[in-house]
Amino acid sequence: MPATRSRGRPTVGADAPITTSAASHHDLPTSPPLSPAPSDNENLPRSRTASSSPDPCSNPVPTSPMDIALLYSVENICTTLKSISDDLAVENNPRPLRNVMRNSAEYWVANDGNLWHLKFIAKLDTTGHFTKMGPYFNLQTGGIDLAALQKARAQIELRPLDENDTTYPAEAIRSSRIAIDTLLAMCSEVEQVRNAKIPAENRPSVTPFLKSHLYNDSFSIVVHTEPLFRGLPNPQSAETPIMARANIGQSNALMSPSKAKAHAIATTQPSHRPKKPAGSRIWQFDDMPDPESRYASLKNSHDLKDVTVQSPDVFDTNGVFIHAAEYNTKLHDGQVMEVDVILRLWTFKPGLKDVNGSCIYQVMLQGMKLMPYAEYVKNNLVRRALPQTPDCKGKRKASESPCNQSPSKKTMTLSEVEDVANMQVDEM
Repeated sequence: MPATRSRGRPTVGADAPITTSAASHHDLPTSPPLSPAPSDNENLPRSRTASSSPDPCSNPVPTSPMDIALLYSVENICTTLKSISDDLAVENNPRPLRNVMRNSAEYWVANDGNLWHLKFIAKLDTTGHFTKMGPYFNLQTGGIDLAALQKARAQIELRPLDENDTTYPAEAIRSSRIAIDTLLAMCSEVEQVRNAKIPAENRPSVTPFLKSHLYNDSFSIVVHTEPLFRGLPNPQSAETPIMARANIGQSNALMSPSKAKAHAIATTQPSHRPKKPAGSRIWQFDDMPDPESRYASLKNSHDLKDVTVQSPDVFDTNGVFIHAAEYNTKLHDGQVMEVDVILRLWTFKPGLKDVNGSCIYQVMLQGMKLMPYAEYVKNNLVRRALPQTPDCKGKRKASESPCNQSPSKKTMTLSEVEDVANMQVDEM
């Protein structure tokens, strides 16, 4: 049942303890008290730190496409402390959304009743233990059946930017920090409320939002896609391996289910489907790369021509869609991304594995954009190139002169500014 709050939401970033069952094999991360977030300038190199009394018309202007794109994302897209305070519902959160999500999980919602989105900056960790981006995603090694295929999803491990990432703007580092603090706070809040009257030894085991890494004293975020394959036949239906009439009696032993699967793989003809063009959103099961022929037996035993492979909105720097089947070839370790996720919680009753039940917190991927995202660079260049008032906080009036510009100098029109921005983006 959803938690009922009698007190306000803990402050994001507070050291709210999380307690778990002593018998749990999912230990929650413990960390020292989180100090208040430093100012945006605190972690910047000296050359980037603003002076104590800056001239309103001499603020440093980012010049690299990466800085321009990150600042645009942080200022216009990413979650901020204010948006958490204004948008994230305090009461009855998380809550079930069975009619909308078609499952029994609970989701964090906004004040308007819609799903709440957490958006932040992070780096890809494609070599991480939890990353499953290959052509077989999170499927176990060995044979693949329909039941396993129904649960196939991509997993991507993300690392927050930290104080060592001085090549990026402090605002982007702060965005990562807010995401980590938020995930800690949301988990803490639920565990505190729901376990308030439960003895420690009787509490459910917990798998938190964040993965902890003792070797370097850090957290990572593992984002999951929804199941990728849609339109699969009923896994309870019997497999009927295909055999040509010409092969009757050709086997040296009595056919069995395992031998039938092996026969199906051995007789599978290589696919000659053309390679999907870049940016294709619609993929069929037959379009999936299968370097180890692990999908082959399914293709021979079931009619999968109508099965589609769907994936979240992931885009490269030029806005070209990247399908889940392409993650392992087009996403690379250390790339900086703008990430859009929703949060959900699964609660399971006691069983043989967890005698007190269990709670699993998940971060569900909705979209990612690879930085520097060209459209952001263009938008920020246009905005910064437009004439501004002397205090550099907005567009100047027609009767005013822009900062440090001679009144006789002609101001560029919006179309001219956009042309210049487009040329700079093309040179990225």
